[in-house]
Amino acid sequence: LAQLSGHGAVTRRNKPHRPAQAIQKAATERATPSNLRKILATLIQQPEYFALVDAQARIELERDDKAGPLAKKLFAILEAHPGIRCAGIQEHFRGEPEYGLVLKLSVLEKLLSEADAQTEFLATVEKFVSQQRALLIAQRLEWLENKAERLGIASLDTVELEEYRRLRSKK
Repeated sequence: LAQLSGHGAVTRRNKPHRPAQAIQKAATERATPSNLRKILATLIQQPEYFALVDAQARIELERDDKAGPLAKKLFAILEAHPGIRCAGIQEHFRGEPEYGLVLKLSVLEKLLSEADAQTEFLATVEKFVSQQRALLIAQRLEWLENKAERLGIASLDTVELEEYRRLRSKK
């Protein structure tokens, strides 16, 4: 490799040895985009799919800590310009902090097969929404448990107590 590239041989000094399994696992994790990334990439590459995303899913996508601001801006563009294409979306983001991410998502390898793209897209959206709801439920239950633990179960009002029981039974 050193001969072909024209660079000297690289020696491994003071680099911790990583087992092949750890390297393969890290590469696999990087190679598999999250559901959120799949959704945003699909919407940038195929903006017509925006019509398939219901209002509740839009709210969950916008609520995400990492990509919420991008999703919100993207949805505003898609609502204002129903016939927009990928290049038009890129232009709307030019000069914005999210521009680099939009460019990356717009060239991300198509993650959906052509034959069942809509079905796969909707399944990915549903899976993301379900994960977000489960996360919110877990956070709310944790908050109620912490309150009950700190202040006693009597500190929960009747609505909170009923919610606490309902969430515990689902858990």
